[in-house]
Amino acid sequence: MQTVVYYKNNQESNTKFAGLATALTWIKQQKLFCFMNHIRLPMKTVKRTPRSKMEDLVVGIMSGVKCIRDINETTHRDKGLAKVLGRDSLADQSLLSEMLNKFDERSVEKLRSGVVNTNKKKSQALKDLRRGYRVVIDIDMTDLPCSKKCEGAKKGYTTSRKGTPVRQVSLIYASKHQELLDIHLHSGNTHCTDPLKKEIQGFERQYGIPKKQRGKITLRVDSGYGSDGNITWLCKRGYRVLAKGYSSRRAAALARSIKPNRRWIKVSSDQYVLKVKQIKTIGVSHQAVLVKTKSKKPKEGKWVYSLLITNLKNKGPVSLVKLYNQRQAIEKEIQQVKSVLGLKHKRKKSFHGMAALALFTLMANNILVWFKKILPKSVHHLGLKRLIHEILSIPGSISGFAKGFKVAIESQYAFSKILLSLSKQQKTLPLGF
Repeated sequence: MQTVVYYKNNQESNTKFAGLATALTWIKQQKLFCFMNHIRLPMKTVKRTPRSKMEDLVVGIMSGVKCIRDINETTHRDKGLAKVLGRDSLADQSLLSEMLNKFDERSVEKLRSGVVNTNKKKSQALKDLRRGYRVVIDIDMTDLPCSKKCEGAKKGYTTSRKGTPVRQVSLIYASKHQELLDIHLHSGNTHCTDPLKKEIQGFERQYGIPKKQRGKITLRVDSGYGSDGNITWLCKRGYRVLAKGYSSRRAAALARSIKPNRRWIKVSSDQYVLKVKQIKTIGVSHQAVLVKTKSKKPKEGKWVYSLLITNLKNKGPVSLVKLYNQRQAIEKEIQQVKSVLGLKHKRKKSFHGMAALALFTLMANNILVWFKKILPKSVHHLGLKRLIHEILSIPGSISGFAKGFKVAIESQYAFSKILLSLSKQQKTLPLGF
């Protein structure tokens, strides 16, 4: 049974993604696919333009397909989504792969420029920064397993089996608003500290962040970025920095030097903190706190020690540890990008094709986050996995006519009423983008 049928005629098409179809009407209103406008690829247009293939790829990512080949059995066969996009059908896996293979360094940077321009207009984190509010930005790097034949595939740090060829991808993330601000692909043997300065300078240039504004940004990084030189460089560029020290051995040695009569401050039942002296090799004023955490691995001993270094003022040791612990948000985001949006499983031999795919995944993430914010607050707690599987994947039908289309939604699903109310608020839209 359907919640509502706005129009019922011989143009009606069923869809497994009535929720996604509803989202696409909002995406059109907000002009969120305009980030593709200035990308020119050396491809002939027979039935489909390169732009339409890029749109179909983003729709496929937002539908939750893990591999590009899965598009053949999902969005490619979905007549309802095709009607919303103004086409007979969406591009299949072979066409999308061919399109990604046409990307080169210049077109990837054009794509990045379009992503940045869209983020400038829509990002809540950047709006907060322009209003003078403090913003916490996380930076991290993760591995993408791939074939040894892929460009940039090297043996390096990996969460998979040791010796697996990988590429690395680094992310810049605003955790409060769950927005990805940038993403970069690297060869597999790249250490996270190697591209840090280039990425930070690129971030400043692209988003136009002057030194005065950097004081409102807190960069929160893990031990991979936490060398004394990196911390000094970031602080001198005007940022607030909260970093875990690079050397775990230094933290352990410092813990051994603590006098027995010093009292550790409790953060939680398995974590304690102690303020220590400044590190002499860090060339800026800062405070350092030693953190001991109850070990989950017997081989590591009862406690594991780490050192937090920051130039944040008016923050006590406990507050600093709690602020750093919130960094798990980017680790959760990495898992969503790799598993829910499928970047880990969508592998391209071409390095620039994979870099473009990473940027398309970034925009799919942000569009879904922004779409979720127009839904009732009762669903704002949902992660991307539940948003895709419980809201966007509600089945229904699309009724098309000369001037536009309407979405009819099945009623027996938990979130059908939410989509129904949203559909009623939206105006009838012309077919296509």
